[in-house]
Amino acid sequence: MFFSCKYAALALPIRAFTSASDPPCSSMMLPKYVKHIQLAHYFEKLIQADDRFEIVADVLMGLVCFRIKDNNELTKQLYHNIESDGRIHLVSSELHSPAPLYFIRFAICYHSPNKQHIEYAYQVIHELCNQLLDQQSNPIPNQQINHENINLLLLDHENHN
Repeated sequence: MFFSCKYAALALPIRAFTSASDPPCSSMMLPKYVKHIQLAHYFEKLIQADDRFEIVADVLMGLVCFRIKDNNELTKQLYHNIESDGRIHLVSSELHSPAPLYFIRFAICYHSPNKQHIEYAYQVIHELCNQLLDQQSNPIPNQQINHENINLLLLDHENHN
């Protein structure tokens, strides 16, 4: 298939995400990613239900950026513990202006993700955060897990699916 020079730059990135037989059309790509976006918002709600965490940016497509509230060092340690554990893979990032901000990036990019994948990842993060905070001599004050909110959220999603 040939493209004029005018449209070649637009068509090449689109073709990278579609099969060879699909015409390069961005509207064909969107339905494939709706589930990723929905699951990202589901993960965001799980993180928000846990008072120890905060979301640091709006959810963008399948990307959720979060951290342990107001604590770069604990967030950095949590990230390293997650990577050392090896059950899930996440990416960290850091902003330096106006003040240093270290956070973890949860990207839903698996070709066929489902709610169980998201819940599993959250459970791993939850478990490793518990271990990390238990090891600290001065745990974060007033950062109790709201288990009731998390359980209600999980039950609500089970009833809707």
